[in-house]
Amino acid sequence: MFSNYRNLYKVYPEGQVQTLMSCKEFRTLEDHAHHFVQEQKEKRFLRPQRNRSSISKLFRIFTSKLAEEGKKLPVSDREKEQVLHQLVRFREDGFLVSEKDIHNKVLEAISFNGQNNDAPAKISIFGVPTKNRPELLVRCVKSFLENPGSTERGIKLHIVDDSDTPARTSRQTISDMCKNHHMHLAWVDKKYRADFARKIARAANVPIKIVEFALMGNKDYAFRTGASRNTLLLLAAGNPSVQTDDDIICRIVPAPWKKEGITLMSLRADCHRYQYYTDAEKFHQTLTNDHRDFFSLHENLLGSHPAAVLIMNDRINTEHLGGTLLEKIGHSASRLAVTFTGIYGDSGMSNHWQRVCLEGESFSKLVNHDELVYKQLLCTRYLFRSADNITIGDSQFCMAGVMGLDTRHLLPPFMPVLRNEDAIFGLLVHLCFKHAVKGYLPWALLHDPPFRSPVEDPSRALNIGFPGANAIVEAILWSLNVWPLNDNPSHNLKTLGQYLTDLSCLPIHHFKSEVRKIYQRIIQNRINYLQHFLFEHAQAPEHWQHDMKQLIKNFQLLLYNEDVGVPADIEGDSQKRLATFQELIKEFGNLLQYWPAIWGAAVDIQKNYEFDHLYS
Repeated sequence: MFSNYRNLYKVYPEGQVQTLMSCKEFRTLEDHAHHFVQEQKEKRFLRPQRNRSSISKLFRIFTSKLAEEGKKLPVSDREKEQVLHQLVRFREDGFLVSEKDIHNKVLEAISFNGQNNDAPAKISIFGVPTKNRPELLVRCVKSFLENPGSTERGIKLHIVDDSDTPARTSRQTISDMCKNHHMHLAWVDKKYRADFARKIARAANVPIKIVEFALMGNKDYAFRTGASRNTLLLLAAGNPSVQTDDDIICRIVPAPWKKEGITLMSLRADCHRYQYYTDAEKFHQTLTNDHRDFFSLHENLLGSHPAAVLIMNDRINTEHLGGTLLEKIGHSASRLAVTFTGIYGDSGMSNHWQRVCLEGESFSKLVNHDELVYKQLLCTRYLFRSADNITIGDSQFCMAGVMGLDTRHLLPPFMPVLRNEDAIFGLLVHLCFKHAVKGYLPWALLHDPPFRSPVEDPSRALNIGFPGANAIVEAILWSLNVWPLNDNPSHNLKTLGQYLTDLSCLPIHHFKSEVRKIYQRIIQNRINYLQHFLFEHAQAPEHWQHDMKQLIKNFQLLLYNEDVGVPADIEGDSQKRLATFQELIKEFGNLLQYWPAIWGAAVDIQKNYEFDHLYS
């Protein structure tokens, strides 16, 4: 183990590491010891075991009764003594740090970097990717134009239209609305994207096929939103921007749990809190649009050094702050590269199994009901998802429904084809941009897609299915987290790209074996996490425990399936899908290697005002 606090490596036995990992909140050492012993005793008695002795059965009944009454098992000083001794060692070695010490470290970083900041990132580009949904697009654009922040800013609206046929009526409607609100409109159709790709390929001296893949995807794949997002990135290169899906409506609602201050979050993958609703109509009646300036929400964070944001706030929550984020706060090159507002309405998620292992309040709000209500909450698509307060984090999380982007500087590409393209983007930011952090806002916008049932079929609620191509790409990239990537994002993108290209050149049977092993490691890690989570929540309701055990079983069955590394969302039989996926890995690897040059060419084109003819 490595301590960022003391810059020290140490090796500890597994049992001692378990003790250290139990210290997830700030407490005194004595309270930590008491809590750990108590938890271990409860788990030992509550865990189901075969052939229990009569005394053990009585202890289980007694422990369960105490839990029902909100009481805990007693802990003696003798039981705590050994644990307390180990915790003192952890503190001396720098693996346990007090809240005061952490806070002082943060203040030190703030004082050093708080004034080290670029000019505020005034958003000048508003981008929307769309395809074959003209009515939704009009609704979306209208809602943002009516937001008080859209006037007198000189913001340019970029619509990247991947529709199969031209949407002349909606285009004229949006053009008229933009003129009425003094907003410039650039309608980027397939023809313009093809011309743009050729222009960039010439300027960057990059093979045209690679740029076309980045901006137009591949006609063999129906879902090409990532390519539209890449077009928006390059059209904005050099200027701060924001992207939103065409089924988002700009009705801004503060989080029900919104509180003051800033949270620093790096010990959880997801910074959001979740609450699920079974009655959509009643749910909407409880929410009120507060008519807040949408663009300024993002501008308050986007592009800033994290210390410059922290210096403006008196209340800083460091409970979930890890060493990597603390390092970034103390580094002069750090910046808030991406910002997110939450969503309410449809979850936008194809799977629901993740709900059963949420943490904190999100977990208790889901499971602490009778079985009927729990099942309804497990199956509903209606939710509110946002941060508790303004949050700065450095995890790989990314859901691109509403996101601000500091496109003044290089950012990675989205995977041009297939779903989950935003997860790839978020992971590339995490892996390749060592000084980039993300900002999460405690406000949410309405997500309202058409023709979608508000309830998932109960038989599918815990369905995990076979992974799609981008889930497997994500696993491959995540497996490179141990690589010696450096502070240069361009170098890191090229390094990962070269790895993907080399991987794609393996003989097909070796390629399948390698990808299968990589994804199996992800599944095994997930199983280990779920088993630990179940163990940690031994007192949770039986209906939840039943679902967790079923979920673990589902992943165990997937683990040993022969085709676990073959994408399920590519057409054809297993052999054809694997060959197509191998070619996709090669295309994306090439794109990552050439992306810095592509980005640089887009910035130069922007500087030469060569986009001016786009606007109406």
